[in-house]
Amino acid sequence: MKNNQSENNDHDELGSLWQEQTEMNLNLSEIKKLADSQRWKQRFYMFMDLLSLTPFLLILFLKIELSLTLQVFIALCFVSSIIMIIYFVKLRWASAFSHQKNTEDFTQNLLVQLHNNARIAYINKHSAWIMTIAVLIFISFNAWLMGWDGDKAFSSLLAASLLSILLFVPWYIWAKKRQIRFEREAQSIKDLLSE
Repeated sequence: MKNNQSENNDHDELGSLWQEQTEMNLNLSEIKKLADSQRWKQRFYMFMDLLSLTPFLLILFLKIELSLTLQVFIALCFVSSIIMIIYFVKLRWASAFSHQKNTEDFTQNLLVQLHNNARIAYINKHSAWIMTIAVLIFISFNAWLMGWDGDKAFSSLLAASLLSILLFVPWYIWAKKRQIRFEREAQSIKDLLSE
């Protein structure tokens, strides 16, 4: 009898706890639309990543005459680009070719993709200053190798520095903002799931 009364109290407590929960309004069509959008975005980004190899391939197929230092520089850029693209494709694959069966699958997949997007943004952020340094080293090395006088070498380095600042500083800022945004979105989803 006492055991039966304790079960009734537990049942009443669970019932009142259930009634106190806030109702989550899920718009399933909106979630499906977001999942499809994420899938197509990641496929598009993968395509753009692969398309970024086009300048290297054009140089190869058009048989453009280049100095040995420029050939080595372009070869290093090509190899590092391939490595980076393979890694980016691996990170994008989770969303690009996923098939979610329910909202939980989509939520977990979205969380993984947000972390992966933050990694991609982090790499892009740091590749901006790495490219700046690489361009300046290349120009300096070329100036030394070709025996440029002080004025010609200085003007080439100045032009490369200005071009690098115009290209890579906005790239760095853009990637940093994206990294922060993706990390914030991932954290908000984690917080929502832990509630």
